[in-house]
Amino acid sequence: MNKNSKHSAVKLIAGLVAAALISGCAHHNNAEPTTAEVMGTDNTPATPAPESTAMAMPTTEPTAMAAPTTAPVAVTTQPPVVPAQTDVPENEPHGERYDAEDAARSTGLFAQSQAASAAKSDAMLYDRSFDGSTLNSLGQVKLDLILKATAGGQPVAVYLVVPHDSLADRQASVTAYLKNAGVPDDLIKITEGPNTHNATPTANTLTSIYKADGTSFTGEAADSEVPTAAPATK
Repeated sequence: MNKNSKHSAVKLIAGLVAAALISGCAHHNNAEPTTAEVMGTDNTPATPAPESTAMAMPTTEPTAMAAPTTAPVAVTTQPPVVPAQTDVPENEPHGERYDAEDAARSTGLFAQSQAASAAKSDAMLYDRSFDGSTLNSLGQVKLDLILKATAGGQPVAVYLVVPHDSLADRQASVTAYLKNAGVPDDLIKITEGPNTHNATPTANTLTSIYKADGTSFTGEAADSEVPTAAPATK
């Protein structure tokens, strides 16, 4: 072994020794403290240092969540737009339009007008118009037609062609019905007997039926003598 090799070996050994010394010192420092260290230099208990692993208190308060600066916008949903449906009757095969069965028609209006005019002209109620002393549906329809043909503010005239014994009760029934229809008391005119204003004297028509014989009639038909045609001339 030459001189350089010996020098290197000595340095290596010295390094190993130094490392062992350093390791022993570190182990000695990590050991428990001695009595002197615990009591201190003046024989008083030493104050342990605060552990470094203790959790530090927060220095600032947690930041509260900021409130929204704008109110949330409510989302509204609009109903879907439904296209308008046209009222097309089912029975329109070729474009014709048929009215409903209960629809008002001009022919029905004409018939109602004529019926009302005839009811007002007649204006008579009979036994068949009552059930006992109470108006039945036939009598009520007759009075309704009379009211339709009577102008506002005009008297409503009704003639009762009924037995005299039943007149009082039936008159009260007719009066109550007309009052319920809105007719004032002073415009209700109820008369016992037939409507003489609706009668036509037969004398006005007998002249066209019978031959006159002075102030009477012979009973012979007025058209019994038919004029013959003059003979044709050649």
